[in-house]
Amino acid sequence: MDPVFGWECIMRLRIEFDVKCLRVPVCYNHIIQGFVYNLLSDSFKHFLHEKGFEYGGRRFKLFTFSRLFGHFRRVHDELVFHGPVTFYVSSPVEKFINEVASSLVKKGVFSICGEELPVREIHVLEKPFFDERLIFRTLSPITVYSTLMKADGSKKTYYYSPYESEFNELLKRNLMKKASILHKRFSEDFKIIPLNRKKCREVIVKYKGTVIKAWEGIFKVKGDPELLEVMYDAGLGSKNSAGFGMMEVVPNCSNRS
Repeated sequence: MDPVFGWECIMRLRIEFDVKCLRVPVCYNHIIQGFVYNLLSDSFKHFLHEKGFEYGGRRFKLFTFSRLFGHFRRVHDELVFHGPVTFYVSSPVEKFINEVASSLVKKGVFSICGEELPVREIHVLEKPFFDERLIFRTLSPITVYSTLMKADGSKKTYYYSPYESEFNELLKRNLMKKASILHKRFSEDFKIIPLNRKKCREVIVKYKGTVIKAWEGIFKVKGDPELLEVMYDAGLGSKNSAGFGMMEVVPNCSNRS
């Protein structure tokens, strides 16, 4: 590990770039995903691409990242950012987050969509305390789905909303698999509901030609603290490594109801 960071275990970073003018497509997840992968060593990148962390016949990348934050305006099918741009990256895998941090420090300037972006600051974020009841907000939207068989034998992807029971159940199963990979000891207690229906909204994201339905907002979460920690570190739901399911604890806002 690069001694500049000091901590033995870093799990989440907030990265700020100096930006004069950055133009990205409205749906830019694949661009940021590629940027994150290119911060990794060739051997570890190959491991994640070809194998990942396996459990029960499923493969997990065990990292997630946020959407881009900063001042922007939409121009047709692009978002145009001016001024500092921030995003977050998180993983329970120490090797992953340390390689990302080291690459950011060593190189210092990166090209995204043809623009040279100097790294302004790298913040190592301290983990919150994980209680059994907390309020979380999305830094990138949550998606969870099933692949269904239609009457004609073709397959259909069905994306669940937070108002369907399958949303909670599938998120819980997904979290339990991630926790098992990480050798966590946990109970199956987990429940997530929107804090405010008016502020919980569906978003449509196109990722490499595929339309993905996801949800963003603020949520009440109750569950085993070990599962909530995994949710924070690795992401909630599906497609975390494509920029979905990154959550943060809302400060000073616990839920005791």
